[in-house]
Amino acid sequence: MPSELGKLFSGKARRDPSASPASGAPTVAKRRAAFEDIMRQHEANLLRTARRLCAGREDQAQDLTQDALIKGYAAYVDGRFEAGTNARAWLTRILTNTFITEYNRKQKWEASVDIDTLSAGGEAG
Repeated sequence: MPSELGKLFSGKARRDPSASPASGAPTVAKRRAAFEDIMRQHEANLLRTARRLCAGREDQAQDLTQDALIKGYAAYVDGRFEAGTNARAWLTRILTNTFITEYNRKQKWEASVDIDTLSAGGEAG
């Protein structure tokens, strides 16, 4: 997984067609490189935290880590990370919020409603 994420953030997996020298590409390239450094420093810790949140389910933990890093990258490029602050805490918060959102979504859709409790109109009650 680390090599897959490294390719994603190093720009080897996909190039941004809208980035051109006139549109500030060096700034985006610098931000991408800076985030890649942050990602490499904290990826193992994030995966460890994700494993705990996912009760040891490795595939789910890897997906959660990847989703959090993608969200973190988007926020970093948008300038929502302040230099000099704790990047590990910031990324861990993104990971935790991603987990909570996914958990709540699953709870909503997996709510147990018997077919007998559904009315003819498709509503509960």
